Order: sequence, then structure tokens, then C-alpha cells
Amino acid sequence: MFKPLIPFEPISRDTLPTGPQWIAQVKWDGVRMLAYEDGHELRLVNRRLHDRTAQYPELVTPRNLCSGTSYILDGEVIALDPDTGKPSFYHVLRRDRMSRPEGIAQAIHQIPVTYMVFDILFYEGKWVTDQPLADRQRLLHQVLNTAPHVQEVTNTLDAASLLTVMRQHQMEGIVCKDLTSSYGIQGKDQRWQKVKIMHDVYAMIGESRTGAVL
Repeated sequence: MFKPLIPFEPISRDTLPTGPQWIAQVKWDGVRMLAYEDGHELRLVNRRLHDRTAQYPELVTPRNLCSGTSYILDGEVIALDPDTGKPSFYHVLRRDRMSRPEGIAQAIHQIPVTYMVFDILFYEGKWVTDQPLADRQRLLHQVLNTAPHVQEVTNTLDAASLLTVMRQHQMEGIVCKDLTSSYGIQGKDQRWQKVKIMHDVYAMIGESRTGAVL
């Protein structure tokens, strides 16, 4: 089995890159996940190198994600809010934190997930991380087994329009990628750039010795 990898990360920007080599994709509000299949088993590992294979049994049937027998895919596991139809980090986190087999079996139907795949790192004995993103995307399009639970992330050349649509739908943002770029394992640089719309706010509520809420 493959040794798990730390995936390539985009840097944060407030402005959109320009040039014919740039494409934009939806920034899905989910859990970053790499899928590894070596011909014997399929495993899911998150960006912190924690194994999440047991949490998503509907994704890990052999030959379920890809037509090849050995590959590494990069993507995002998402779950939709049943009321809004938008990706919900809260709902996918519920799936991701489950450990009891009986609870996971029920959650397959109660909190269905989709693996949104946007890159391929290895295929049938060959690393493709040094190839341009455009070539990796062509390979991914040829070999990915798309289904309701497995989808290929699409590109647009009009980043500004996509960002406007994401604002209208109150979604997380977009990621802009250089089509000439290789894949930087354990890297983070300007070849991938994210523009976020909604920012997470973390707050802690405490109590002082006098009983006042802080």
C-alpha cells in the first residue's frame, strides 16, 4: 500500500490571477481526502494523514472510484444540507467523526456524501505529479468512474463570474489553478490560489470568577 502523502495546498489571495493559463474551480466546503488503491485495497486518508476508510464505506469498494487498479486521487468529500442543498461542513464532519460501525451504516443513508475529485497523482504504476495540470485533468477525465457519489470537479475560464455565483449562493469561495503547474506534494505556493468568501469565526464563551459571562 502507498505511504500517505500531504496534499498540495493553495495560498490565500484577495484578488484573482489573470492570464490564459488560469482556470477556476468551486472551493467545496468539505473534508480534503486522498484515495489510494493499490490493486488489493482502497483507502481514504485526510490531509492530516488520518485514515478515514471506515467512515465512508460507500466510497471504498474496489474499482469503485477509478477504472485503474492502482491510483491516487485528490479531492474533497462533501455532504449536502438537506434544507439548503448546499455543501455543509457541519454534516460532513458528523460523518468524518463517526467510529461505531452501526452508526456509520445508518449514516450512509441519513448523511450521504459525494467525493468531488479534482486531481490524480498516480496511475497504473506511474507518477504523474510532474505533468502539467491540464494533462492530469485529461487523464482524470478518462479514468474516473463518475456516479452520484463520485464527481469530477469542473473548470471555468471565467473566475470572476464563478466568484460572483459563489457569493450569490453564499458558498465558500473558489480555487484558481495554473494549467501548466505540476503537483507539489507537501507544498503550498502561488500555482494554486484560493479566494474565500465566507470566513470561519471561532469564539469561546467563558465565565469569570464573579459569574459574568466573558
